[in-house]
Amino acid sequence: MKAGEGEVRHNRHHACASTIRYLGPPVVSNRAEMNTAGNLVQVGSLTGALHLGGGNGISPDRDRKVEAALAAALPVAHADLRNLGVRPARPGLNGSKLPPYVPRDHDGKLVEAVQEAARRGGAVLVRGDSAAGKTRSLVNALVQTVGFWPLISPPVGTDLGSLAEHIARTPAFAEEGAIVWLDNVDRFLLPGVGGLTETNLALLTCSRLIVAATLSTHLYEYHCAPHSLEAPDGAALYREHGNLMLKRLNFVTLDRRWSPEEIRRAAESGDERLNSAARVAEQGVHGVAEYLAAGPELLGLWRDADRPTSRNGHPRGYAVVAAAVDLTRTGLAAPLDRSVLETAHTAYLQRSAVFRPEDFDQALDWAQEVRLGVSGLLIPFDVGEDLWQPFEYLVEAAEGSVPEAVWRAALVHAADDDERMAIIGRAADEGQQGLAREACALLAQDGHPQAMNLMGCWLHEEGELRGAQRWYRRAAAMGNTIAMVNLALLLEGRGGKREAERWYRRAADAGEIPAMVGLGSLLYEWGGKRGSKREAERWYRRAADAGEIPAMVGLGFLLLQQRREKEAEWWFRCAAQKGDSESMVSFGDSLYRRGDKREAERWYRRAADAGEIPAMVGLGFLLLQQRREKEAEWWFRCAAQKGDHYARLHLGVLLRKQGRNKEAEEWFQD
Repeated sequence: MKAGEGEVRHNRHHACASTIRYLGPPVVSNRAEMNTAGNLVQVGSLTGALHLGGGNGISPDRDRKVEAALAAALPVAHADLRNLGVRPARPGLNGSKLPPYVPRDHDGKLVEAVQEAARRGGAVLVRGDSAAGKTRSLVNALVQTVGFWPLISPPVGTDLGSLAEHIARTPAFAEEGAIVWLDNVDRFLLPGVGGLTETNLALLTCSRLIVAATLSTHLYEYHCAPHSLEAPDGAALYREHGNLMLKRLNFVTLDRRWSPEEIRRAAESGDERLNSAARVAEQGVHGVAEYLAAGPELLGLWRDADRPTSRNGHPRGYAVVAAAVDLTRTGLAAPLDRSVLETAHTAYLQRSAVFRPEDFDQALDWAQEVRLGVSGLLIPFDVGEDLWQPFEYLVEAAEGSVPEAVWRAALVHAADDDERMAIIGRAADEGQQGLAREACALLAQDGHPQAMNLMGCWLHEEGELRGAQRWYRRAAAMGNTIAMVNLALLLEGRGGKREAERWYRRAADAGEIPAMVGLGSLLYEWGGKRGSKREAERWYRRAADAGEIPAMVGLGFLLLQQRREKEAEWWFRCAAQKGDSESMVSFGDSLYRRGDKREAERWYRRAADAGEIPAMVGLGFLLLQQRREKEAEWWFRCAAQKGDHYARLHLGVLLRKQGRNKEAEEWFQD
């Protein structure tokens, strides 16, 4: 592909981007105009082709789920902890199912976060490893702070937008306060109808509503860790949606391993289970909550089952649990029924003839048998229904890739097309590009706007600009604001700035933050007129006020060009404090210009440590002025070795000054 033709870049400010300097990653939005034409993916065999049948894309019982969740609301202080996700512990000598709560070091911080959310409405997230005590800690903070507020616990698949509207129409909830409980919030991060999107989060946290959520560390890192340069853009879209939403939540991190003070409090609790757990925790291998939930023992039990029945193995039971674990790893949020487990578990029975596996009913009984008085490897999803989910600790401990057959089974079993799109994105991210593309193409052909946009992203990355443009236009015509942004990027890269501006405006007017940044950049770089610069500043400010780092940087440069250095420095500082290394350089430059060289050095060093070459050069100059030649030489050399022309020249000058002429000439020649 020729330069300037809207090439896709992979860096932290681009997900499916052209030559715009400061456009952030596309955000998967949920708005009324993004209509979804539904599909049902069906698989004839787990290794065959995917087929599409009719469907409406939206689970028909979502309204019923909303009504049921509201009807079941009760004060959080009276809620059954096990229904909220707190795992049972080893039974006590007195028959109690749960030991007393042990105060954690983070409790004060968590209570403050809940109090802040209660005052104006807001969201609180507790993240940590499986069996770290996330759910119990969050419930404890809620009980301490708003113990008599009703707690609404929507099941997976509930339309959160509809839930917010029902709450707003109920005075007891809207005026007196309520809690929306999203344990394992990853299950609600679907970027489509009813998922946790910016719009639905804003609706849920209005007035005095609290969104209380938990999330395991490995899923938080899946969404928020920097993406690999080799990761396809389409997969990144779905991780970026989770990334964006999780950044909107105030979070408290809970460590799996307990501190010495926490262990002391557990040992002094008077509960024999906590005393035993404290002794184990002192060894530093397992945490108190982890020991109480029997995570390590259950993991070992599962792994040891993969052996012949003649040696007391449970090879089919092992395979059933493995299927449940890996189906969950695909991002499938729906509970697992017998049919999907029967279908998917065969992928793990390669040695079935040798191991002589038990029959399926025996395997299922073994997998869900409660052990150590705590849990089975499979946990019933609801009383009276043949639906299960795997013990979460096993999911976090799982290793290796998910078989293709299991990805296909997940697509079959997904509740609707929005959930399928999330699975497709994760499949592409995990190396199943062929399957992901096959499934996405079927949904796109049947009118799913997010699938159309994703197909456009893949084609855009491959240089198939006509095909990408065609998919973007179809999705944009259905109101998909992300497709509008991507279409504008493509058009702008090919010189179609006027039409690009129109699409940016449509998306920006609809509230799409990356569109605001793109429009601001377009007006700033190519507007030319004074009025265009003023409008560019307005759009940059709207996006920067929403926390968009590229907008802060763009606004800083615009203000700097207008010699409004104090304002520019403020925005560079904001972006730098959020961890943007390029902004650290600009902020360091501003500090240097006004004479604060000590603070400038500190920010230059942070940026240089992050690999920013301009920071290395700037730091070298600053150190040279202070006659710290040895340090200056080191930083000039670092930048020169990375190919920076100016660093080579100044390194050569410094070496010549020191009489090291031969070495200096080598740098001049390079």
